[in-house]
Amino acid sequence: MKLLAIDIGSAQVKVCLFDSRFNHFEFIQHQVIPLPDALGDFAISRGGLSESQINSLRQVAEIYNGKVDRIVTNVPNNLFTIRVLNFPFSDKKRITQSARFQIEDEVPFDLDKCIIAMQIFSQSSKKTSAMCAVAQTNQLRAFLETIQSQAGLDVDVITSPHSALTSFFKRQKQIFGDKSTAIINLGSRKSSICIFQNSIPVLNRTSMVGGFHISTAIAKNYNITREEAEAAKRKSGFLAPPGVEQTEEQKVFSNLIASVLDPVLHDFHQCLMAHFSRNNARIDQIFITGGTSQTPGICDYLAARWQIPTHPLDISSSFENQSHKLNSSEELVLSESLALGLSQLEGRSKQALNFRQGDLRSKKSVFDSLNLRNLAHPIRLLAIVYVVIIVSLIFQNTFLAPQRKKLQQRLASEIKSTLPSSKRSDRAKYRREMERTGQSASLKRKVNRMINDLKVQIGTSISEEEYSVLNLLRALSESVPRTVVLEIRKLNLATPNLNLELESSSQTDLESAINSIRKLKWISKGPEEPNITKNPSGFTARVTYTLEKGL
Repeated sequence: MKLLAIDIGSAQVKVCLFDSRFNHFEFIQHQVIPLPDALGDFAISRGGLSESQINSLRQVAEIYNGKVDRIVTNVPNNLFTIRVLNFPFSDKKRITQSARFQIEDEVPFDLDKCIIAMQIFSQSSKKTSAMCAVAQTNQLRAFLETIQSQAGLDVDVITSPHSALTSFFKRQKQIFGDKSTAIINLGSRKSSICIFQNSIPVLNRTSMVGGFHISTAIAKNYNITREEAEAAKRKSGFLAPPGVEQTEEQKVFSNLIASVLDPVLHDFHQCLMAHFSRNNARIDQIFITGGTSQTPGICDYLAARWQIPTHPLDISSSFENQSHKLNSSEELVLSESLALGLSQLEGRSKQALNFRQGDLRSKKSVFDSLNLRNLAHPIRLLAIVYVVIIVSLIFQNTFLAPQRKKLQQRLASEIKSTLPSSKRSDRAKYRREMERTGQSASLKRKVNRMINDLKVQIGTSISEEEYSVLNLLRALSESVPRTVVLEIRKLNLATPNLNLELESSSQTDLESAINSIRKLKWISKGPEEPNITKNPSGFTARVTYTLEKGL
């Protein structure tokens, strides 16, 4: 899936392109489109956008329409307000209902004509916080229609940077952990601070002062145009912390920049103090971002002012795969668009704020967003699995099937030799049981059970006075000493003669067995000199005994 993240700013429109496949994603491209009226009056038209912003979005549409599957953008800051609420329970339905009552007293709008977007952060079963954003439906509809009709972009998600930043914190828990962190965004016409505790937003504040106002102050102080002031700010702008040596001219220029930002930084300091008062926790670290944060010395200036470590925000460092690298300046400018894209990756889209709900819900169908290119990877995986299965079947048919057939034949032969008088159906049943269980114990138990049944039948149907194979086998086994290892290979009862083929690994054992059998009471005559021959497995003897008339 190709994902396009658009950060609509008052000085530039920033675009980041991502490629997402399953749990793998990659940052592959970015684009920054400057607004020609960034230093002008910036007249806002219908939908909360200026004409230059609409033109820039139209350029984005010309480049990316038909090449991306999902588009996410921020909502203009003047169209929504945001609150962080805390609840002593975790049930989402109750939170949704309670949030509406809390917000109703804080915003000067009729909530029936508003859209409330929420992002819930569960901390425990007894404590939950939620970020609630409120915007008037008619203004959002005008914003959405302007983007669609005039710019030609069909946006899937409209969210806020505050919500998008939480995705970055979720990915960097090992870095932020349980620390209190403040993110300060110094933009062109506004600046904001968002404080996170345990990777959850707890406080935010926005001030409508930024880099534009610094350029305006420079232009007024030195009696030059805003364009010349902007160029001077970029070339020589510097915020010097106390103790840094400067020329008188540098000191005046630095103090001028500091004087413009002083009300904003004072407001942010009050926000830091409010966080300490509410949560009894001091800020551990500050990260700055936005175009104005490129001013040299600003990190050291803020660190010295608040005695808190301050660093540039680096969001792209959390990306595992980057075919597209950013330098430090680009990173600060693109931070919000990077965070917007990150909020829609790895299944986080349902957790982020999205104003496209209710009547403003996206009308795209599943087929509209279906891109067959996204199926290339799973199709390749299926093809590999299919090939492996086919190769496995060929291997089994070529090599394993003949071996299995031989084992089946051997098993059938062994069963037949063990149960020569049993029915064919019984032997087939024993063979199937043997193949199913893969164990000889089951077959052995069944064979023993069958032999016992035959013994009972023989015992009831044949008189003890008659010769029977089982009686002869019993007598033979009892006559041979237990120390003698002997195997009866053949037994032929042709009354009055009993023909035996005996086998043993020892000739002495064989002779001992023959003599022991000769002493049985129902043997009238035995061989004087048995025919003993040697074979590879031992010794074999064929002997004939004459039986008495009765046992």
